[in-house]
Amino acid sequence: MLFRTGVKYAFLSLLLLQQSGEVMAQSRMFFSAGAGAVYYNGDLRDKNYFPPSQLIHPIGDINVGYNISRHFDLTLNYYRGKVDCADSLADELDNILRNQNFRSQIDEVNFMLRFKLFKIDQHTLFNPYIMAGFGWLFFNPEGYYEGSWYKLQPLGTEGQFVTATEENYPAPYSLHANTFPFGFGLTVRLSRQWRIKAEFVQHFLFTDYLDDTSTKYPDSTEVSATPNGYYAAIFSSRRLNGFPDYRRNRGNEGANDNYVNVSVGIIFNPTRKKSYQFRSFLGIFGKDYSGRKGWWGEKGKGIK
Repeated sequence: MLFRTGVKYAFLSLLLLQQSGEVMAQSRMFFSAGAGAVYYNGDLRDKNYFPPSQLIHPIGDINVGYNISRHFDLTLNYYRGKVDCADSLADELDNILRNQNFRSQIDEVNFMLRFKLFKIDQHTLFNPYIMAGFGWLFFNPEGYYEGSWYKLQPLGTEGQFVTATEENYPAPYSLHANTFPFGFGLTVRLSRQWRIKAEFVQHFLFTDYLDDTSTKYPDSTEVSATPNGYYAAIFSSRRLNGFPDYRRNRGNEGANDNYVNVSVGIIFNPTRKKSYQFRSFLGIFGKDYSGRKGWWGEKGKGIK
C-alpha cells in the first residue's frame, strides 16, 4: 500500500510539472525504458570492487522525463530487480566462517536531475551526462535454511524483539528506506525522436539492513525467547564454528548498504510540430527557451 501510494504521488508531481508549458508541453516530455545488471554492496560482501558473477542479476527500469532546460532534465524512475549474497562465496576467512546469506527483491522509485554536457538542440551524436537524485526503496530480505527461504525482518536476528533486558538492542528496522542515487551516462542519437542510453548508477541507501546484517550478535538465550525464537536463533548466527563470543560484531553498522546497476535502454521523445508560449519552471530557465530576454520568457522557438 505504501509503495503504491508513493508511486501515485510521484507521478502526480511530474504531471504538475508538465503543466508549466502552456501549449504543447508534452513535447518536452520523454519516455524511456532500460535493462541491465545489478549487484549488491554491503556487510556480506568482501572488499573487492567487483562481485562474483553469481551475485550479478537482471534489473529493469522505466522512466518519464521532462526537459527543464537545454542542459537539464528531471526524470521520474522506477527500478525493479533482485540482489543477494552469501558468505560461502567470500574470500575472507572470517566471512566464510560467518556463513550468512540473504536475498531480496528491490523496488525503487526516485527523481533524478540530469545535466547533459551538450545542449539537446545541438543534435550531437553523443551526449554524456551526470545525474543525482532522491528516492524510496522497498525491500524484504530472506534467508535460506534447509531448502526453504524465510523472511528475516520478523525474526529480529540482532535482538530487535528482545524485551526485559539491559542490552541496548536495535529497534526493528523498516522495509523501506530513502535512497541517494548518483551516476553518469551517455546517449546516442538515432533520430529526432529516438536515442539509446547507457548508464551507471550507484544507489546509496539510508539503511544498513538490506542484508539483515548491521550490528552485533545478540545473546543466544534472549533471542531464543522471542516470539519467533527458534528461527531467530538459527539465522542470528550461522557460524560454522558455533555461536560467537558475546556481542561480537555481526556486521559493520558504520557503513550503510548500497547497490549498483549498469544498464542500456531506449529513449523516445515525441515530436513537436510548432512553437508555443512557454513559462519556464519557477522562472529559473526562462532565457533558455525565450526568443526575447525576460524573467519568465516569451514566445520563442522552444526546444527543436
